[in-house]
Amino acid sequence: GLKIAQGKYITFCDHDDEYLPHLLRDNYELIEKEKADVLQFSINRIYTESNNLVVEQRLKNGSVLAEDLPYKYLDVRLNENFIDVWNHFYKRDIVSDLTFDSIFNHGMEDICFNLALMSRVKQKYVFNSGVYYNHYLYSNSSGSVSKLKASSNVVEQLQILFDLEYDCLKNFFAPQNGSERKCVRIL
Repeated sequence: GLKIAQGKYITFCDHDDEYLPHLLRDNYELIEKEKADVLQFSINRIYTESNNLVVEQRLKNGSVLAEDLPYKYLDVRLNENFIDVWNHFYKRDIVSDLTFDSIFNHGMEDICFNLALMSRVKQKYVFNSGVYYNHYLYSNSSGSVSKLKASSNVVEQLQILFDLEYDCLKNFFAPQNGSERKCVRIL
């Protein structure tokens, strides 16, 4: 889908989740206004096994300029900003050649995707505090811990994730000869 997409922006939706009203309009207007490459919006996580307990994950409004990403990386990374792709708008031209690594059949592919695009941000990364997405969590979901434990290649998956994040950080903080910082794993 990424290779044949024609729009200016890419966003995702899991088959069992739902967009809330005005997700597309409001976030399109904001990413255009901010001239950003990536926009992330707030979400509800709904735990179906706990009587549909809703946990709102609200971001603070703000942005990080591309040149500041290496220095604010941990702030962005540690606030669960890379975990999912379905709570983002991406400029199509920075993600159209990325792919989801098929080794990740029980989660973590979104983290790898988001790590891969970090060095591609040219303008800014914007955060929208508005809640626009309901993400439903089921005990039998593909990313559940029980399925991850059962995966025969979990060590290989974790090694790929570790290597990708290590390379991203290394390249962010030690660009070579003024060249573009890179943290993209070629699949």
